[in-house]
Amino acid sequence: MYGCEPTDPRIANMDDVTRTWMYFSWLESQSEENLKLRKVGCLIGSFWNPQAAKEILGVDDGSKISTTEDEFEAAFEKYVRKPREEAEAQKAIPKNRRKRRKQISLKKKTKETEPPTTTA
Repeated sequence: MYGCEPTDPRIANMDDVTRTWMYFSWLESQSEENLKLRKVGCLIGSFWNPQAAKEILGVDDGSKISTTEDEFEAAFEKYVRKPREEAEAQKAIPKNRRKRRKQISLKKKTKETEPPTTTA
C-alpha cells in the first residue's frame, strides 16, 4: 500500500474504518520519526549552544539533568569505549590472503635425469 495515491482503486474502494485506521497509523509513525529527529537535533545542537538545547527540551525550568560518576562511566563504556575497541580489533585482524599451492612434480629417476658422475 506504500506509494499509492489517494485516487488508487485499492484506496478509493476501501471501507472508511480501514482507511481511517491506516491514516492514523501513518500519522503516528510520522510523529515518532519527527520526535526522534528533534531529539537528535537537540543532541547535536547542544555541542554548539547548550543553553538553546536546554530551552528547546524544556529543561531550563530549574530541573537539572544529573548523573552519577558510575552511571556516566557505564554509559561511556557501553557507547564509546566498547565500539572503539571492537573497531580497532576488526582492524587488527589480518585479512586472509590466498596462499599459492606448491606444485610438486613427481619424476622418476632415470639415467637421463640423474646427474653425471665423474670418475677420478
